[in-house]
Amino acid sequence: MALELTFVNHYGDSAPKRRRLAKACESCRARKPLIDIYFSKVHPILPLLDEIEFRAQHASGVVPDALVHAVCLVAAKHSEAAPHLRLDDSQPPMLARDFCRRLHKTVMAALRFPGRYEKITLIRILALTSLHAETAEGAEEATLCLVQAMHYLQTMGWHLGQHTGPPSNDDLMTKRLFWCLWCMDRINSCIYGRPIMMSDIDIAIEPFENGDSGFPAFEVWVSITRILNKVISFYRPGVPLDLTGWEDDFPPFEDALDESKAHNLDRPTMTTLHLYYLLVAVLSHRSRGVKYVRRSTPSYVRQSLAAIEINRLMSSHLLQALLPLPILSYAISLAMSVSYQHLRQSQLQHQQEDARQDFKSCCQILQKLRRTWSAADVIATIAKKVLDQLEKAPDLASTEPDWHGLFEGMDDIFGTYLDPNYPVNLDDFSFVDDLSPLDNIPST
Repeated sequence: MALELTFVNHYGDSAPKRRRLAKACESCRARKPLIDIYFSKVHPILPLLDEIEFRAQHASGVVPDALVHAVCLVAAKHSEAAPHLRLDDSQPPMLARDFCRRLHKTVMAALRFPGRYEKITLIRILALTSLHAETAEGAEEATLCLVQAMHYLQTMGWHLGQHTGPPSNDDLMTKRLFWCLWCMDRINSCIYGRPIMMSDIDIAIEPFENGDSGFPAFEVWVSITRILNKVISFYRPGVPLDLTGWEDDFPPFEDALDESKAHNLDRPTMTTLHLYYLLVAVLSHRSRGVKYVRRSTPSYVRQSLAAIEINRLMSSHLLQALLPLPILSYAISLAMSVSYQHLRQSQLQHQQEDARQDFKSCCQILQKLRRTWSAADVIATIAKKVLDQLEKAPDLASTEPDWHGLFEGMDDIFGTYLDPNYPVNLDDFSFVDDLSPLDNIPST
């Protein structure tokens, strides 16, 4: 059954009621597989919705299309969604990125008229849409969506543990939604190089006690984000240049599992949470580029090992099982930046070769992710460009003029990826417009 991309006119529709109801029933059946994927895969980690309420309203055809499309936009990136990504029953399933591009356009068009939605519905649409970045320019849209969601949240006083607008029928759901956005604020800050939008000193709402949220995976996600929250402080302006990161007592992943009693999570969820933890571990060392390295620090060793583990995890069969969240392309981009840094720093030939192989593996993973995540296009293209040059350069410690210009620029790019305080500026790299075809995936 195809997913019909239409909007419900909430100001009234002149079409006959029977036609509207028939279309709604058909659309409900078409969307159901993607909705099921969303609630089984993403919802346990980010409970942005009330599942019972959403399913009941969707069955009645009263959920705004923009919210349903935003849910499908997230779910469509999961590997199990592939057979359901069709807009026309007569056509074969689409590539996830093409399907998502169409959905994203409909959601963004609907968001031009925010007044048609209740505030909590609008917050949910914006939050879900912020999980998608359509090409390089999509970073701006994703960031703006989350900023708007947090603006409406603050307008309603949720960060203070109170409501200045219409009260919610479910305070627990409201609290979950707040802490989802709090986590997303920190994650988006790193991915897109933006300041966090909600400072902790402005928050009065109480955090969840262990087990109170009803979602163990979500509580692990929040625990890891608290670690990230501290890591972000190492990158703020004014921090001493000799600060190398989190050197002592870095919390182990198992602590978050113990606190949330989450050892029995399914494997895809557990693996995705571990991937999130690993990318935070990479960021826990404050890299200062290829020319400024202190290899003896605990944070440097932690970063190196975490990058290797990210590479190993995403090179395995587990890649297809990972949950459809934007940390996927970000995590492998961080791992690739670390391997590039090692490649440029290593003076021994065999160490350079190890780093070169790690970099190549990351490049292959990014090419695979491009089939689903259009946001991976730019960094994948940069990686391919560097990989092509690496094949020609026998020794990256060489200072030959032919290599100096290229690698100076690449040093800046990959150094910036490892510093979440700065947005990655790709304007000076004209070759990123020359994207390699999706079927040009390096062999593994």
